[in-house]
Amino acid sequence: MNFKTSLAIQNLTLYKNKIKILDDISLELKEGNLISIIGPTGAGKTSLLRTILQFEKINDGSIRIFQKDMKKLKLNELAKNISFVHQSSFLPVGLLVNKYVLFGRNPHLGFFDTESKIDYKIVEQALKKVDSLQFIDRELTTLSGGEQRLIIIARAIAQQTPIMVLDEPAANLDFALSAKIMNILKNIAVKERKTVLIATHDVNNAIRFSDYMCLLKHGRIIKQGTPSEVMNNENIMDLYGASAQITKDIDGNTIVSTKYN
Repeated sequence: MNFKTSLAIQNLTLYKNKIKILDDISLELKEGNLISIIGPTGAGKTSLLRTILQFEKINDGSIRIFQKDMKKLKLNELAKNISFVHQSSFLPVGLLVNKYVLFGRNPHLGFFDTESKIDYKIVEQALKKVDSLQFIDRELTTLSGGEQRLIIIARAIAQQTPIMVLDEPAANLDFALSAKIMNILKNIAVKERKTVLIATHDVNNAIRFSDYMCLLKHGRIIKQGTPSEVMNNENIMDLYGASAQITKDIDGNTIVSTKYN
């Protein structure tokens, strides 16, 4: 199957306060793929996502969305192409789940437009995709942290963008819910031919669910490719230090663990 390039990053460099945060980043993201960016704390993962979303002004290089220069896209055009899940999204007190997810429809509405039956149907479908339709009439802040995370992802799904960007979507969640979220995102990428880009510290679920991985350290890509191409002891030790190693679980799946004397 031929997968088109949805997002192309070329020789991207970012400085903050004269400190180089991202150094000569080049990365092509394909539709129908889940791509994970992994690396230690301070590697530049969030800065890379923020730059893609135009929250940061790049110093050198370019970002193109479906062959269009991102700098030339208006804010509403960008919102129709990329949805974003922040690692600590603001959740208004008293807001119902259906109204919160409905915010994802805003880029598709005119200034004086109101939501239609189609928009509410899209909200229902988004909640179904994250197995959370039962919460549709609940107050958002009455849900558990894990349930709230699913609702936040549902809002991004309801935005119906070809590219989804998520910063630590499963942070501080138990291993089962973390795997569930990654499985949901993988299904969206494959079944809907979307590009799903994730920055994560959950290396093992990244290996399990990703089509492509980018290993980031000190603002530079040290390796990129499929999990089987990049996940070896040399790369993992380079990324996380001598205590990190590749092992196998009881089913023979590749996992990353640490060893200490």
